[in-house]
Amino acid sequence: MNKYLLLITFLLCGSNLIGQCLFEGDYGNTAAWSTVGTGVTIANGQVEFDNATGSQQRRVYQTLSSSFDSSDTWTVEFEFTPTAFGGSTNSPLTGASLFALTAGTKAPFSDCTPSESCSSFPSAVQDAAILTVLTPLSGNREVYFQMIIINDGAEVRSDSLVFINPNAPHYISFSRTGPSTYELRLFTNANRTNEVAGSPILFDTQGEVVTGLNTVQHGVITRGSPNRLLSGSIDNLCVSDLIIRQNVEAAPLPAIPRNAKLAFILFSLLMGSLMIRKLG
Repeated sequence: MNKYLLLITFLLCGSNLIGQCLFEGDYGNTAAWSTVGTGVTIANGQVEFDNATGSQQRRVYQTLSSSFDSSDTWTVEFEFTPTAFGGSTNSPLTGASLFALTAGTKAPFSDCTPSESCSSFPSAVQDAAILTVLTPLSGNREVYFQMIIINDGAEVRSDSLVFINPNAPHYISFSRTGPSTYELRLFTNANRTNEVAGSPILFDTQGEVVTGLNTVQHGVITRGSPNRLLSGSIDNLCVSDLIIRQNVEAAPLPAIPRNAKLAFILFSLLMGSLMIRKLG
């Protein structure tokens, strides 16, 4: 296809190439979700974390009708509003799997079925792509977001995106851009045009490729400290085909020559005239 036609198509379609939701978090339908433990529930049309702490299973999950395999790319978007963390105001302490796509219904970070107490926290063996919110246990306890990928028990972590605005919504985009590459973007507005400093985070797992992801999960980190606490909510979840945003680093688009612009204007006028005649 002519490169100018591609560019015209891009401009007509807008700055984002967005697919329809393949899965929407219908949090109004509580029967669609399974709940493990207490403190993380589906209520009031959203996921609610109510003083949810680690050291035991506290999560909700739903199995998808099909799975995401090694060659599938996708984007997960949702709204996260934190209201309280453990620790103190100046030294928060938290840890949760805000979103996880897992190859089964076991806990994202521990090899525990929903019916197990999981007191010994055996290491996870099912594949998973996870977005977490965390703080260090000691030192400078800045709240940060991090992508974690688990492939056949091997766990790899992205760089951290340090940002938090308590009691305000955080608009998150978590994407798998290739078999072993991921991207995290964080925005302060629902249209996802105001991106925070440090975003995006690009992540290459160096060959760790997950597959068979068929379960959506939200919850605390089971193996985490009981002092890690989170209160807040998640809403407006959409799992779609990969969303490509205009300001993702890419090769520059070619300039449109003046004659190409004129041809496009004339073509648009011609098509408009034909449509008017047809309607008339």
